[in-house]
Amino acid sequence: MQLRTKQGLQTLRRAYAFLVTHRFQVAAGDMATHTQMLGEIVQRLEEHAKNQDVRQRLFRAETAVKRVRAAVLRQEFLRPISIAAQTMFKDDPAVGKAYDVRKTRSDEDLMQVADGVVARIGAHATKFVEKGLVPDIEQRVRDAVGQMREALVTRDLAKSATVKATAGLLDEVGRGRELMRLINTMLVPRLANDPAQLAEWRSIARFVRRQAVEREEKTSAVPAEAAPDGSSRSVPTLVPGDGAVTRTIHSDDVAA
Repeated sequence: MQLRTKQGLQTLRRAYAFLVTHRFQVAAGDMATHTQMLGEIVQRLEEHAKNQDVRQRLFRAETAVKRVRAAVLRQEFLRPISIAAQTMFKDDPAVGKAYDVRKTRSDEDLMQVADGVVARIGAHATKFVEKGLVPDIEQRVRDAVGQMREALVTRDLAKSATVKATAGLLDEVGRGRELMRLINTMLVPRLANDPAQLAEWRSIARFVRRQAVEREEKTSAVPAEAAPDGSSRSVPTLVPGDGAVTRTIHSDDVAA
């Protein structure tokens, strides 16, 4: 789980505990419904987080299997065949080059080269046997390619499952953030006469208010312009919090 998502889950969990403990009444009525909805989101988030962790571990395990099978295909089959071919076809470099595996960097490149070796090796089977390779080397390479391809497919399926779990996690965090904005709007006036509780709630809901400020800054920022006479002027600038501060823009800053 990414740090920002983890912080979101922790914040929603704290907010739920705060609301359950105090059971506030607001102008719009009882907040029990909102508290219950928040608790359900936290529960689903925890399930998504657990699922994501399982999927990520599976993906890493399948990636390790893929790497092992790629190493076997490259190091134990293709490279010995390539070296043998270089000595066998000294007088025919074009044929020897057809067995070259040094430029295979990606998994797809490796499998394509291996498929080509399988297609060619049968025509030179006797010569490869004379070089000490087993008579069924063609079938062994074919099997190694099949295992490599199977490992890739399994790894990709595990990756898709990880992406799905992550998407579910992010969706729930988004729902929780939207609900927290509503709760924050309803609860802050209720806590206006209780500075201690208001401070506690603000510390919990800080990430919601920060997100709102960041979004508003992106959508409503006004480009800075120098005054006609080149003097400085002041414009309101939002900062994380509940209000705005005044920032002075100098003509030198605009020119830069």
